[in-house]
Amino acid sequence: MKNSYQYGIGRARSLEAHLLTSQQIERMAGAEGFEAAFTVLTETPYAETLPKLKQAFDFEELYQLEMIALEKLLLNLSLNNPVMVAIFEKREYATNPFAVDQHYFANLQKVCAVSQSPLIQNFVKHKIDAINLKSLLRSRDKEELKAAFITGGLLDLELITALFGKGLEEIASRLSFSPYFPAIKTTSPHLFERQLDDFILNQFKRAKYLASGLEPLVGFYLAKELELKTIRFILICKKNHVKNKEIGERVRFSYA
Repeated sequence: MKNSYQYGIGRARSLEAHLLTSQQIERMAGAEGFEAAFTVLTETPYAETLPKLKQAFDFEELYQLEMIALEKLLLNLSLNNPVMVAIFEKREYATNPFAVDQHYFANLQKVCAVSQSPLIQNFVKHKIDAINLKSLLRSRDKEELKAAFITGGLLDLELITALFGKGLEEIASRLSFSPYFPAIKTTSPHLFERQLDDFILNQFKRAKYLASGLEPLVGFYLAKELELKTIRFILICKKNHVKNKEIGERVRFSYA
């Protein structure tokens, strides 16, 4: 019998209500300086973690502490479900960072293939495609792109390599047959990556309305991880004196 995870879902629902609002994200992005942006977190649930920082305003340690807490929570709520275990098992399989991702997703695909959840299975495929498309933008040549390629997505290696060196408008056009169109359509590399992340989170929003199964817990994981990445991104930008308008254009979509 399929585990309903009713307690875990109820807990996740209550925690979702305390995710940062778009207004709080906007306040951080529009704050005058790094410390002012960081101070916004004192008015949120992150205020409980801030006193644990060894050094004040250390957002990298904040990110790590929150991810550790998230892993502990979700493994507990999911009763150590193999899918959730696999999600958090991004270990150092090899010194080559490409090999790390490839091994990680190979294991995640294997576990999710037997999950009987199309939503979770598609999440893995979309995540793989997002990483391959980001590699497409970042790779210096086709050989590097091929080395970074992860199998198992909806977009194959032949298509990805054929898009190498093309402009974003043409890349978006060539994806018109895929689920990513028209969600992903921009001429800005930064917005392109944001739209990929937004697409994945949007696809999982339907999990908010499920009353049983693992999907709502995976949905909360995605939302919380993206929130943490958004916080870290804003604070890095503030440290480097990036203009508020540029930060606002690149912040991530809200799951709340």
